Amino acid sequence: MRDKLYYAAIIEYDADGYAISFPDVAGCVTCADAEHEVIDTATDALTGHLQALLDAGETLPIPTPFMTLLETCGHNTFAQLIGVHVHAVPQAEYA
Repeated sequence: MRDKLYYAAIIEYDADGYAISFPDVAGCVTCADAEHEVIDTATDALTGHLQALLDAGETLPIPTPFMTLLETCGHNTFAQLIGVHVHAVPQAEYA
């Protein structure tokens, strides 16, 4: 059983703030106004999304290796691993 899962967030910065997406978790996107909000905002969004998947009886996606996702980063874009506690996630529910 796993109690903490790690997914890569792709974070894009522009004058309006930070757009955060998770390539491995379809539909999980959020934004932050300031740099110091990025990690907490990303963690909250990912935790809620994964819990919603579990509540709906879905399996959790397998994370893409982090180094593979780094290749997608460019100017004003970076990747960050986000770890979330998903309590009592049986291995069978982690696809």
